[in-house]
Amino acid sequence: RAHMQKGIEILSHLTKTTHGNSIHGAGWYTGRDSPNTHRLVAEHGGFEYDSDYYGDDLPFWMQVKKTSGEVVPQLIVPYTMDCNDMRFALPQTTLLDGLVDIVAKAFARSVSMLSAAGAQIIEIPLVELAEIPKLNTPGGLSPIEAYAVHHARLAKSKEGFDRRVAVRVALGAPVTAQQYLALLDNRLDWIARVERALEGFDAVLCPTTPIIAPEIAKLEASDDAFFKANGQMLRNTFAFNFLDGCSFSLPCHVAGEQAVGLMLSSVRGDDAALAAVALAVEAALGSR
Repeated sequence: RAHMQKGIEILSHLTKTTHGNSIHGAGWYTGRDSPNTHRLVAEHGGFEYDSDYYGDDLPFWMQVKKTSGEVVPQLIVPYTMDCNDMRFALPQTTLLDGLVDIVAKAFARSVSMLSAAGAQIIEIPLVELAEIPKLNTPGGLSPIEAYAVHHARLAKSKEGFDRRVAVRVALGAPVTAQQYLALLDNRLDWIARVERALEGFDAVLCPTTPIIAPEIAKLEASDDAFFKANGQMLRNTFAFNFLDGCSFSLPCHVAGEQAVGLMLSSVRGDDAALAAVALAVEAALGSR
């Protein structure tokens, strides 16, 4: 609410208009809305429409409940994002390491197409990504929580678990409550630092996986091959799970190529805006 009021004051000063005149002859668009945005717009009043919505192509009336309990109609004019509105971060740490040629070529082609469509592609260090392996110890967040849920079942009937899954879950066994709580605290601090580094970007771009789909027979035959491929396949997606963020994966290969994904990611709570970005990127890339 305070940020909205401050924005209106700044625009009023810059445009020499006042509340109720031409500045409010248009609508409101935050661009990074929250579940409270529609209510705040309705409670402030003076706006002809609210554009903080990405889930439709046509204007419509939304019934908005104010803090007082009163329900009022609010005209929603959905915002349609185009790539020339967008700023994409291209982290140079971890996410682009070890790309096989097929993935590297498809990703570079997609980035070039987005740039040609008017998007800003900005390389950033995002060195915080290199901290994930150390932060996610001991045990790892997933094994710790999986062991807490399944330890009794694992002890009683280990043979009922996939052998490799059981190995991973068991990594959580020796972790103490103090270590687990410290991991959570350190993760929250890391999330806050990464969110600050990504302020002002519509999404992070990276390949969904650095490799193409491996041959199943080779993975079945070797634990080493399985866990290596598993780590590679999950590396980029896990980074944004650890961030508590959101992602979309779009096909970016062309006909006749093996499947490659372009992943667009953002911070927690940014799901709706990222969905609109993904639709615009999908249109810019055309039919893959």
